[in-house]
Amino acid sequence: MKKQHLFRTSLMLVIVLSTALISCKKDKDDTPAPSRNTQLSEKILNEIPADIIKEANKLGLKINGGVNAPNIEGEYFASPVLLKNSNIEEDQDNIGEITNDGVFKFSEQNSSNQTILTYIKELNVSDDIGMGSLISGEGDLFTVFVVLENMYDSEVAYFLISGEVAEDGIKDFEFMLARDSGEARVFKDKDGLAERR
Repeated sequence: MKKQHLFRTSLMLVIVLSTALISCKKDKDDTPAPSRNTQLSEKILNEIPADIIKEANKLGLKINGGVNAPNIEGEYFASPVLLKNSNIEEDQDNIGEITNDGVFKFSEQNSSNQTILTYIKELNVSDDIGMGSLISGEGDLFTVFVVLENMYDSEVAYFLISGEVAEDGIKDFEFMLARDSGEARVFKDKDGLAERR
């Protein structure tokens, strides 16, 4: 797969939007501990399959648990974005390659029910994505979780975004796009900061 199509192809996973999150019963013994901070809430564990959390940890996405996420409302510019890791065979030669820049906007954050509206615009292409989501975190660390139904016929897609809120943007900004089939890609901002706009 050509590097300029990696981010675009991954974002195609979330073009068909769902109005509600799915519910999946989890076996706590199968759910690995988040890679940073405190554990995830039952609300998130009821929406995100253990296999997705496990794959995120395996591919190096930092998942920040907790029920006191920082306020991340605002618009952020991720550039340059690169493919950090992937479990897809044809991606292996492209790990570390630059993909398209993106704008990420968060709004309507509700701390009491752990919800937030996430909007994504990939630059240089026409894809606009707006979606409801859940958020976890403590201190300045957070992770946003999105579940989209009916992707690739009946397949579900998952979109996780992590980072650390700072005055000038989001540090250690990275995100994972995954499919129910198990395919997953992790991207990150190469310079370590998605700048606040």
